[in-house]
Order: sequence, then C-alpha cells, then structure tokens
Amino acid sequence: MRLEPGKLFAVGLAGAVALWPSSASAFVLAEDELEETSTELGAVVRTFGFVMAGPTLDPPFNLEDASPASTTVVDIRPYFSYRTPDLKLTLHQSLISITRSHASLALSPLGRGTSPPRFLPLRWTARDDPTATLATETEWAYAAWLAGSVTISVGRQPVSLGRGRIWRPWDVVSSFSLTEVDTEYKPGVDAARFDFSPSSSTTLSVIAAAGERQRDDDFQADLAGSAFVGRFVHGFGRTELGVLVGLVRQDAVLGWSAQWDLDVFDLYAEVSATWLREESAVSPAVSERKTAVPRALLGATIAPGEHWKLVPEVYYDGFGARHPKDYLAIALSERVALGEQVVLGNLYSGAALEFEAHPLVHLTALGITNLLDPSALASLSCRYDLGKNTRLIAGGYVPLGPRPDENTVFVPKSEFGLFPYFGFVELGVVM
Repeated sequence: MRLEPGKLFAVGLAGAVALWPSSASAFVLAEDELEETSTELGAVVRTFGFVMAGPTLDPPFNLEDASPASTTVVDIRPYFSYRTPDLKLTLHQSLISITRSHASLALSPLGRGTSPPRFLPLRWTARDDPTATLATETEWAYAAWLAGSVTISVGRQPVSLGRGRIWRPWDVVSSFSLTEVDTEYKPGVDAARFDFSPSSSTTLSVIAAAGERQRDDDFQADLAGSAFVGRFVHGFGRTELGVLVGLVRQDAVLGWSAQWDLDVFDLYAEVSATWLREESAVSPAVSERKTAVPRALLGATIAPGEHWKLVPEVYYDGFGARHPKDYLAIALSERVALGEQVVLGNLYSGAALEFEAHPLVHLTALGITNLLDPSALASLSCRYDLGKNTRLIAGGYVPLGPRPDENTVFVPKSEFGLFPYFGFVELGVVM
C-alpha cells in the first residue's frame, strides 16, 4: 500500500471537514398532552467521512491510482411530524452533498448502500458527476392510521422484516449493505402496509411496495421492481414462530422463522426459499430457472455480562458462489445493483460483540468470515455520545484474504481480499 504525502493531506482534509461541528434545531409547534396530540418540526444534520486504501484501488485492479481515497457526505434532513391518538403524519426530506476524491468511488458500496426500487419520483439532482453529487430526496413521507389493533400506513416508509444482526434473509423488500455505517435511517419504499396485532404476541403484516427496476422516475411502476409480502408471527410461551410469503420483483418467496428464549441466551433462525421464473433477475450462481434458491440464518443473542452482548451468526446464501472465480459475475449482477444481494459467497460465519465501556461510550467489534474462501472482514467502532442529541462514531474495517494476482486481475482468489482498508467517521446531531 502506497501512501503519498499529497494524498494523505487530501484524506486528512476530508476527515476534518467530516468532523466539523454540526448543528440541528427542532421545536414543537403545538402539543396537547391530555389529547396526546403534537406537531413537531426539526432537523437532523449528519456528516460522514470515509477513507479507503489498499492495493485493489490501484491499477491494474482499478482504472486510476486511487489509494488512498476519500468521500465526504453531508446529510441535512429537515423533518415534520404530526401525531394524534389515531393518526400519524411523517415527512423526512434529505438534502445531501457527496464529494469524492476519485471518480471510481461513485460505484463503491462501502459505507452506504443503494436505495431500493421506488415508484414516486421524489428526487431532484442539482449536480451528479463521478466526484460530486448535490441532490434532495424525500426519504420518508407517509401517513399511518391507528384503529385499535389495526394500523394502516401509506407512502414512502421504511420496511424491516429481518431479525438478524449481520444478515437478514427475510429483509426482501429493502436491505442495508454489509458495511452500512448508518443504520438509523433505512431508505423508504413506496408502499401500502396493513398491520393487525390482536395481542402482544401475534402480528399479521401485509405489504405492497411499488417500484420500477430501471429507476427512470417516470411513474412507471412494474412487477419487476415491486414487492408484495405477507408475514405472520405468533408467540407462545418462550417460543415465537413466523411465516413469510411473497412475490418479490417477480420471484416467489416463502419463509419460516423461529425464536426461542433459553434463559441464558436467545436462539433465532430465519429461512427463505426463492423460486426463480423466466422474468426474474439473472442470478449468475444459479444455473436453472424454476429452482428454489435457499437462504438460511442461525444466530443467538448472548449477554455474558451486564455491559456485554454477543451475537454470533451462521449464514447460507444460495445466490452466492462456491468458487471465487464466479464472484465477478455476481458483483456485476442486477441483484447486487438493486441491493438485494449483499454477499458474493455461499457460507459465512460472523459475530458482533458490543460493550458498554461507559454510559456515553459504546464499543462494537465485528468479524465476518467467508468459510469457503477462506477470507474475513474485521471491524472495530466506537460510539461516543457527546450530548443528549449529539454523537460521534468512528471505526474501520480490515480485510483478510488472498488478493487477485496482477496477471489475472479479473479472477478473484477470495471475497474479502477484494476489499480495501476502510475507515469512517460520523458526527450527527438529532433533535
């Protein structure tokens, strides 16, 4: 890895910009505690700094000499919220500026994943080129009606279905990338959702999310970009069972989940099977259509001490490849571009360890291993709560694994050997 003084100065400058103090303001326009109604207007300001370095960012692996490289993101998110006992209106408008030191970073999924297919053209771009982006987009805009045990919500809203900490086989509508830095705000999908909870242990959810696969912003939603999902979860005693059925971007999906409270730890499992059709997106690792492609997760939540939490997981992805020579085709496939597929291989193990060193300081260590390469990705991050609504997060990822040979650039030897070294800083104020 070559670190030239000029590039190091540029990276340091980008980091300093990312750490420049941010501010946010919010105020309650009206509130009636007796009637449980409120109207709130505010803003969230967040800055991110990403730094990457490593031999895979240099020629011949990359078109330009891009080691080290940096990206600075400033995200200003004004929001509006109105609540009554039976109605909730939410609007979050994102004003985002992205500056990249190299054009090749525009295609990098590290740190921030791609948005899911959407229907409503609620994005306006003032500038969009490989090194700079300036845009505004409506991330959340939905209304929710509550009537007893029934909730109906319509509009652009976040949808999360998976239980896993690292992988989520059930999160078929939209998902985070494997190295997503900010998981506080999940990108919304344009959906209508029905939730029925007759008791605290039983929930039925039906979700219809409209989208277009080509992202043309022309109000042309199609089945290729839309998802229709039903989920039923019921708990009894110390066990919770769930079923998932759906038609997701023209794939038929069936899933099963379970969670067991075993006193000393919680054990959970999620399984999904996807039946491909002629209209489905191409999957390079699956040779035949009309085949059930499985995904399966087994994990646990363990509390070894008062301030510790350990989450180990094992994951199998039938859309991944068993041999590294097939990774490139998967990385360039449509499922990865849509954010539906976040790994390239078949079989993984991972663990997240969280430690509360102080009420204001939280440490997280993460390790992910591709068991068939083998290769690994290790991460350490620290969250420091500077104030009631202010926090600072810093961390990094270290890849471990064989790297491609310069004479065979397009033949990977391992998945995580393709990754650069990756560091990040986030500073945000929330009101």
